[in-house]
Amino acid sequence: MSDVKIEMASYFQHVRGRLSCSRRYQDEQMQKIFRAAEEYAQENPNATPEEVEMYLGDPAEVAQALMESIDPAEIERYQKRKKLGVLLAVGVLVVALGVMGMRIVYLTRVSAPIEVVETIVIHD
Repeated sequence: MSDVKIEMASYFQHVRGRLSCSRRYQDEQMQKIFRAAEEYAQENPNATPEEVEMYLGDPAEVAQALMESIDPAEIERYQKRKKLGVLLAVGVLVVALGVMGMRIVYLTRVSAPIEVVETIVIHD
């Protein structure tokens, strides 16, 4: 296996997707997995990506083990920030919909001033 990161990109994406922590901590934890995979591939040069994956374990279990090594305060901070971001996005959407609704109501209730400038005569 020449480049473990490329050949096992899908596996590593699954692990990263299950890590509920900041990007910085995700990068630190993923480096541990990259090193373990590369060491196994160096010790077993004929190993296939599937064999390396079997050695590392199920992505969900690996992610769970990595999450246990992260400071719980960091996980809590990340979850609070994530929750705040979602609430902020929902708030912006609510305000935007409210403004659009008020604009629609205003436009339907206010009649546009119409001024007759000329009379058109049609002859048969």
